[in-house]
Amino acid sequence: MTTRHEVAVAAVSARYITRGYSWVRDKKPSSLLEHQADGVATRDEIQELIEVELTAKSITRYRQIFDSHTMRLTRHGIARVAYFCTPDVARIVEREADRFVFRTDRARITVHPVFDRHGRWLAIDDTAADAIPPASVPMQLTGFGDDRDTP
Repeated sequence: MTTRHEVAVAAVSARYITRGYSWVRDKKPSSLLEHQADGVATRDEIQELIEVELTAKSITRYRQIFDSHTMRLTRHGIARVAYFCTPDVARIVEREADRFVFRTDRARITVHPVFDRHGRWLAIDDTAADAIPPASVPMQLTGFGDDRDTP
């Protein structure tokens, strides 16, 4: 992993956290057939695998990754796999997902072109963050909107 990738993962995780999700690193793979996502976002016991893709992988590698994602979607209770990419990489991820993921599972793999080639978030007004569903309950931050500050 590169620093650029780590910063991009941090940008995505921050957006999930501000929408009421918890965020953890994915578990280490227990076999060569499994893939470790960049993160797992959880809210109301619903888990999403999060991938940040700034450079494309080989077609062979995408097949392995999508096989792992499909297994986790169908057998391990993962609700969605969300990819956050550069526009060029997003096109490749979309193409390979269409190629390797069966249509009943394909809708649960989303791809969002939100980064420029340097790993910076593209949307100045943050409309690209709409890819992250809002929290079902309003967030309360210490000192903002909680009752402790009310006399």
